[in-house]
Amino acid sequence: MVIGELGVVAGLLERAARVLPLTTADSPSPAQRPSYSLLDCSSSRAALGLESAHWRAALAEVLGSSELNASRS
Repeated sequence: MVIGELGVVAGLLERAARVLPLTTADSPSPAQRPSYSLLDCSSSRAALGLESAHWRAALAEVLGSSELNASRS
């Protein structure tokens, strides 16, 4: 399930937006960009004693949280 679909399921969106991939070559910029990069948060998670969760599972949890649902009422 993609982000937009999670928004629909959570009742935040009427329908998911169509998102098309864009490469760095398709969007020229004066900034030099790596062709592939990831943010490594393992040392931060270790220092804070946090377990790693897949981003989709974490997003689904946030979208379904009682705090989020209460703020929409």
